[in-house]
Amino acid sequence: PIELFADGFFESSAGFTTGGYSLVQNPEDLPRSFTFYRGYAQFVGGLSFIYLIVTVFYSERQIKMMRGFISGNVPHLKNLLATITIIFSIYAVSIALLLFYLGEGEILDDFALAFSALSTGGTSPDSNIFDDFTTPKYLVLIAAMILGSLPFSVHYAFVRKKFFTIKLTKEVLVYLSLLVIFCITFTLSMGLNWQDGIFNMISASTTTGFQTANLENINPLALTIITIAMIIGGCGFSTAGGIKIFRFIHLAKIRHVFNRKNAQISESDKKDIIVGIIILAVSIIVPLLIATYMYTIGYDFQNAFFDGISAITTTGHGAGTVNSALSPTMTVIFGFLMILGRIEIILLVYLFIPKLMN
Repeated sequence: PIELFADGFFESSAGFTTGGYSLVQNPEDLPRSFTFYRGYAQFVGGLSFIYLIVTVFYSERQIKMMRGFISGNVPHLKNLLATITIIFSIYAVSIALLLFYLGEGEILDDFALAFSALSTGGTSPDSNIFDDFTTPKYLVLIAAMILGSLPFSVHYAFVRKKFFTIKLTKEVLVYLSLLVIFCITFTLSMGLNWQDGIFNMISASTTTGFQTANLENINPLALTIITIAMIIGGCGFSTAGGIKIFRFIHLAKIRHVFNRKNAQISESDKKDIIVGIIILAVSIIVPLLIATYMYTIGYDFQNAFFDGISAITTTGHGAGTVNSALSPTMTVIFGFLMILGRIEIILLVYLFIPKLMN
């Protein structure tokens, strides 16, 4: 019963946090209803049920004061979330039908993939589903992953026919620029063909977790690139995990904190920098502690550290550590790691210390 509970907790955590990990080696052997459930769980998690809970218990004014939590100036948040739910539902149906049109697979599998890609979840309905994937289908999934990693306000702006703000444009451009750099360097360092290299890197950078390459004991350069990509993650207020691009931009201002002569930095920017440092520190230190412990019990340190980073950034890329052979204790720990990464430590601080919102 303890093992069953641990496995169930892990699978549920991976679903609703869009963690992408799974202990199920052959999901195609399970009932077809399970395929839909896993995709649906990721879709709900990707649409940020935590944000929905926050909007129920907090006023619009309080939410706007949560610095480091939501990127961009998003008016009428409740209305935004309702609109985004409709938009992403339309995205999911369109992508699923397009995948079905381009291939000869099961329509239920195509919907599961669409849910998983848009929510940057990463679980697959079939362990061999990418074996017969064509280039057009890869391109559709890449587009879906990128859509999921863009700020919700971008999709909202399309519907409302509003131009992007300068701040939002900067965030998206920085993200897309980093994505190009990551794809080129990772593909060359791994010696992969361009299709596999780009697909796996975009999957990592958007914290989706679709994987077609073996990442066990990869070379140091490739490990560094993909780890940085997972830690940074996608844009703020999106389905992606990581510290988010807008915090990454704020962290670049940290040099002004030490340059007292010419420093022109506001108090709000200082708070954003502090928040970014806290999340970055947690995202690295916690996986390091877990990897150190797992190394003492016989696991490879690099693989354990990589999987820890992947879990706390809700990516799901695996280096072989996370599997059905894990003890119930470590299985639950990895489940909590994905939860911590999804809700972000700063949200916990806001929930338990409301004064910090002011």
